[in-house]
Amino acid sequence: MGETIKHKETEVTFEMIAEWKDKYQKVFKLPFPTGDIYYKRLSREDYLDIQNQTNTGEVIDHELEACKRCVLNDIPDDRLINEGGNVTVMYEQLMRDSGFLMIESEEL
Repeated sequence: MGETIKHKETEVTFEMIAEWKDKYQKVFKLPFPTGDIYYKRLSREDYLDIQNQTNTGEVIDHELEACKRCVLNDIPDDRLINEGGNVTVMYEQLMRDSGFLMIESEEL
């Protein structure tokens, strides 16, 4: 068995991380006091799907839905919703890592 990164709920191996990287190219880790969360970037397809759910009148938590679609390791759902601002913190970082946040351009 390979080296492992220990978590309170799950154990993530370096082999798992390598598999995720093969599948998703980039993998990120957010450290929370209750355990690390590993995630992939939010795809344009998933982003549009979340937006379309809103257009159908369905009431959803965009931040939570985006995070749930990207989390790779096995974590309890309540870690994101019961730990204060975890969803918001993760969502903002997820959007940065996925290229959805604006960067400053230079006018020439």
